[in-house]
Amino acid sequence: MRRSVLLSIFVMACGAPPPIEHAHRETSIEAQSVTPAPARPFETDAERCPRPVLAHAPVPTDAAPEYTRDMWLSDSLLMTDLVVVGRVVSGDDGDAPRIAVERVVCGAAHDEHVEGDDRVVTYPYRVSGAQSGLWILARGPTGYVSLNPDVGPLSELEWGSLIANAVPATSEPPELTVHVEESQLRRTDPVSNLHRGVEVVIGRDPDRGYLDVRFLGGDPTIFARTLSDTELIVERRFEGDGFSLRMSGARVRSFTHYGNGRRVGLSRTVNEDGSPIEEASYVDGMLHGRARRWNPAGELTEDRVFERGLIPPVIHYEGPPGESRISHSPTDGATYSVPRDLLARVRVGMRAARVSSLLRADISTALGVRVLSTSVYRDGRETCYDGALIRFENERVSSIESDGTCSFGFGRL
Repeated sequence: MRRSVLLSIFVMACGAPPPIEHAHRETSIEAQSVTPAPARPFETDAERCPRPVLAHAPVPTDAAPEYTRDMWLSDSLLMTDLVVVGRVVSGDDGDAPRIAVERVVCGAAHDEHVEGDDRVVTYPYRVSGAQSGLWILARGPTGYVSLNPDVGPLSELEWGSLIANAVPATSEPPELTVHVEESQLRRTDPVSNLHRGVEVVIGRDPDRGYLDVRFLGGDPTIFARTLSDTELIVERRFEGDGFSLRMSGARVRSFTHYGNGRRVGLSRTVNEDGSPIEEASYVDGMLHGRARRWNPAGELTEDRVFERGLIPPVIHYEGPPGESRISHSPTDGATYSVPRDLLARVRVGMRAARVSSLLRADISTALGVRVLSTSVYRDGRETCYDGALIRFENERVSSIESDGTCSFGFGRL
């Protein structure tokens, strides 16, 4: 991903998808009366929209997370550029629908997305209905997209409940540079050139249209929501703590929990019918506990138990740190980055404890040592790339399979 953070969250869709019961679940929002703001001409600037009070509420990491309607609305308020009261009207000659604006609640419309004195251009995603109501909108490359949780307008009563828990936008927003292309609008910090603020991406896949709305709040906080014709994808984190969730209709298809930016707790993926594909548990981004996979026929094909990214028995290295580095795959455990001269010293028949000492790293004789392929350069030109899989049997190196084009002169003791 080109961003410095992965967080991200929240995307919306092409067309009118079937109701997503999990995302649209009714929540207990206390009804509050809303005093209508005085009508003002559409072309005049309105005040900036209030901002939600964001706080991470810890959720159990041993089950699927929930993305409630309250969360949806709070995230929409975070990502909005413009909130209006109005009704949907047809565009000219079958163009995208427009919203005939009756009142600007907050925000200011961009001139390029306004027609006449009383219409704001929208995308034809999740915008329908004849009744007047409130629309939470985000600016896209050629129009505004609706961030409402339903395809129709929001009631002003629900809007009142939402802003009752928000705070006024008292400070000036940071000055961001807007980049507009045919299918995307992005914002960057002019000093760091990092992506910040709200960005909107329209999927152009002819078989699967989608709308992706994402808020980049700073390293490492991102909120993202994606909604296609049939799926909802959410990533919601606070300084690295949170979850990602993918739903199809009312069924949770996959989920992952995060703590300090790393996977924690239970992660699961299932098929459309609910049958399992894979399931694993994590600690600090490392596989820890049981990890299982199933084939399309529903047969269990892998069932392994991990100990902090390694499969027992584990040989623990307790000496001073060396140059070798261990990274952890979210599905397959540990991989190693090893200096080439050290890798060349490993021999078939060498004791596993000696390999651990040589690499200065914990190793698993059951999992083996998979050394990542890295390029080797000479005089500024790539000459070969190296990598290897070291296997063990009876606590000794049984084989060293080269994964590259460099010659190490692997031999036997």
